[in-house]
Amino acid sequence: MIRAACMEDFKILCDLDEYISAKALEKKIKDGEVFVYEEEGKIIGWLRYNFFGMSIPL
Repeated sequence: MIRAACMEDFKILCDLDEYISAKALEKKIKDGEVFVYEEEGKIIGWLRYNFFGMSIPL
């Protein structure tokens, strides 16, 4: 099932996603910019919005 991430997912997403700070991830979850794919109650994938300007200097 695909669903929007919630703060209950924060810890596991912090462990899985090494490319974003915990503070930025928290904001993205609260802003609805992170989705998770869950199977049998376990997160097996995630997607987060990111803009090029956030990771590639212009």
